[in-house]
Order: sequence, then structure tokens, then C-alpha cells
Amino acid sequence: MIFLLQNLRCLILKKRASLFPAILVLSGSIFGSVMPADPSPSYEHPVFFANNGVHIDIGVRSADFLRSSQLQWDHWPILKQRRYLLFGWGDATFLAERDTWDTVSLGDIWTAAFSSPASAVRIVMRAHEPGPEELRITLCDTSWKALVAKLDASLKVNSEGRPVLLKAQFEKARLLFQSPLRYRWDYNCNHWVADILTSLNLPTPWLSSRSSSIMSTLRSELPSKKLCQNKPEKAD
Repeated sequence: MIFLLQNLRCLILKKRASLFPAILVLSGSIFGSVMPADPSPSYEHPVFFANNGVHIDIGVRSADFLRSSQLQWDHWPILKQRRYLLFGWGDATFLAERDTWDTVSLGDIWTAAFSSPASAVRIVMRAHEPGPEELRITLCDTSWKALVAKLDASLKVNSEGRPVLLKAQFEKARLLFQSPLRYRWDYNCNHWVADILTSLNLPTPWLSSRSSSIMSTLRSELPSKKLCQNKPEKAD
């Protein structure tokens, strides 16, 4: 009787062992299907601009940016976990501790305007699609590479080409990195955005210190939201 029970136990364990890989494959296919697909390389690159009332963030697809950037991002696999990355530049203290004008003091304004404080690039990781209040455009390869080059140049890197971390705020899904650029009274966060837009041959207002002016000019003067009209010619 004991011998029969031992054989029965072995048979059950063998069945479990044979079913376990199949369960893993099945669960992987189920959960893998709900994860956002990594977009394949394309000549079209979606970009969007988000105005939070203080300054403008530039949003890009995370896989698209990490594929194109010339910097080393291997220490930050977390950036791949969200579909979009929003880049903002400015006063390091402001980006780390102030989200809206309601939290800004006169001391913050004085420091930012007259003391040339350290600057930072804030990367916000986001899963959801751009909202209707955010301006979406499509860039071709040439303009896209110029945008990525500008974003790369805004980040301070170490000897290995990795961006230098200033502060991690995982609870807010964002990372702050040091920047070699200097924040001045005549070059603030919105001037940085306008500078990037100019390099992409996109319209900017005469006075670029206000985010609302930049967004208004883009919406009214942009010839087309899809700036990539034709597919690139195939190389011979």
C-alpha cells in the first residue's frame, strides 16, 4: 500500500513539473499582451508639449528617445517602464520642490532671477497618452535627431557618458539630473524650450519668457502638426 502511494505521489509531481513551463508561457503571453509595445524604429517621431502653467515640458516616447540618445542610460532601466518621458529644464531647486506657482515664494523668484542657481533636467515618466490640452506634433528623422541632441546636451555626464543624477523622486515617477547650462534672469526654463524650437525651425514668440506665449504661438503659427509629410527615399 505504501509503495502504491509513493508511486502515485511521484506521478503527480511529474505532471506538475510538465505543466509548470506551459503555465509560465501562457501567463507570459497574457500579461505581455497588456504591456505597451515597444514601437519599432520609424521615420516618424511623435512629440508633444505640456504646459503646467509655469513652464513647458517636452514629451517623447521613452523607447524612441532611449534608442536615439547618444548617452548611456543602462543604469536607469526604470525609464523603459513608462511609455513617455517628459523633459523639463530649469532652476534645480524649483524643479525638485515646486510644481506650480502656488508653491513659489518671493525668495524663490529672487534666487532664480539674480543668483544664477544650479540648473537641472527633470525627467517625468508617464504611462498615459497626451491629453487634449497638450500639443502633439510629428517630427521627421532630421528634426528628431536635432531634438535628441539638444536634450542630450542639456544633461551633465560623467567620464563614462552617463547622466549625473541630482535627485530621484520615485514616488512622483521622476528623476532629476545635473545640467551644465546656467539658469539666468535672461535665460529661464521657457527660453530653453524656445531655443530648442528654434533649432527645429518651429515658430517661437518674440518674448519667450512665458509658457503661455510659446504654446499660443505654436498653436497659431505651426503650418501642420504633422511635420513629416513624406517617407524617406530608400537608399540604393
